[in-house]
Amino acid sequence: MKAIGKRALALLASSLFGTTLWLAIFIAIIVGFEHLPGQQDVGVIDRALVEGGGFILAGMLGVAAAVYVLHRFRPRTNSK
Repeated sequence: MKAIGKRALALLASSLFGTTLWLAIFIAIIVGFEHLPGQQDVGVIDRALVEGGGFILAGMLGVAAAVYVLHRFRPRTNSK
């Protein structure tokens, strides 16, 4: 039962870290794009490309962060 709790905690921590990183990057890209000079000239297609690219970039980094945390903190088993 103790090992299940450790694994669940590692999964929860990696999911929270990945989600937090994804959300932070996605918000930074959207907010950063809104405050760039010359936003009056941006069309709908350009805005969709930036938001889609931000979603993909944030998703990749979020998944990578979750995998990193999961790999770093997963319980190790000692084989004899």
